[in-house]
Amino acid sequence: MNKKINVKLASVQFFLMAAYASYFNFFILFLSEQGYSKFECGIIQACIAIVSFIYQPILGYITDHYFSYKKSVLLSIGCVLILAVCIPSVASILFLLGLFVVIHAATTRQLPVLLDGWIVSIRNKHPEVDYENTRGIGSIGAGIASIVMGVVIGYLGYDKVFYFNALLMSLAGILLVTLEDINDEYKQEAKKIPLKGTINHLVTNKTYMCFMVSAFFLNVGIKMVNTFGPIMMQEVGGNSVYYGYVMFICGIVEAATFALVGKMLMKRSLEYIYIWAVISLGVGSICIFMVHNLVLFIIGRVIMGATYAIYTVMALSYVNKVIAPYLKATAMGVLVAGTGGIAQILSSLCGGYILEYFNMTQVTYVMIGLIILTTVTFIPNLLKEKRTTQ
Repeated sequence: MNKKINVKLASVQFFLMAAYASYFNFFILFLSEQGYSKFECGIIQACIAIVSFIYQPILGYITDHYFSYKKSVLLSIGCVLILAVCIPSVASILFLLGLFVVIHAATTRQLPVLLDGWIVSIRNKHPEVDYENTRGIGSIGAGIASIVMGVVIGYLGYDKVFYFNALLMSLAGILLVTLEDINDEYKQEAKKIPLKGTINHLVTNKTYMCFMVSAFFLNVGIKMVNTFGPIMMQEVGGNSVYYGYVMFICGIVEAATFALVGKMLMKRSLEYIYIWAVISLGVGSICIFMVHNLVLFIIGRVIMGATYAIYTVMALSYVNKVIAPYLKATAMGVLVAGTGGIAQILSSLCGGYILEYFNMTQVTYVMIGLIILTTVTFIPNLLKEKRTTQ
């Protein structure tokens, strides 16, 4: 059972994250090719974030109270498949293109969060489930998809992003059908709590709120690089093929980081692990923004991949630690909406504006400010953990 379930979960993560990466690593270049400016690309990213901000907590609440994780994931995949096939056919109609891309991206963005919650619920029943290493396989899938996509784009054009995305998402959906649909024992308890009570429970949890504020600033930095990475690479002499190779290396580094953090969880506190995410963000930012150099950009982008892996494991584990079992999907939805949705809006608009009218070096000062804010706002949780362990 141990090997079988982990192989199945690793396969699901591989194809889902490959589909995710094939879209998010390159669609900004597709929009740019269609005539959108950097600032307009930033506006579209902000629209994606606004839709995600509204949609994520609602979907989390529905999943906690009514749907199973399996139903939520499969319905989302169905929506993504329809849109992925339609987007290339409306490329000449900029309004429809922007609308379809926003809905597609907002829906796709929920999938890793829902899948992570589903895997945690499976692990509660089957302790042999290895989340960190199976998620690491997902990063390898993302890396392979990125390198293949970079080559495909170079030969066939940017519109193939969406067909490739649909193919990989279909494979993930087929595998997901075979996963166990956990009947959450806490769902009946969740139904007893009205929406107002759910919100109150989360807002009054000081540890959770403190982490969310800190993670917001961290994610503004991560998402600024994720969003405009392909364009930044072009400015230092790279292209889509190079970026594909870089994202492949990022995938390998992410996989190794997921495995390493999994081992660290047994020896170190979550707060300690989070500080490493902040440190790696700082080092990666210096490499990317301080000097306009292709080699340093690649090194910085790879380090940022490690930042993402550290944060992903830490955030999932932290919510699992500080939130009641019957509200975890809602809590993750709110966390991702706050740290992902709002952070994406800010990073997209500010990043797009700065890159359009200034230069990459000036982003360095923004990143330094974000790192300081990330650290300062997390201090109450660090002090609380220190008091607890004394």
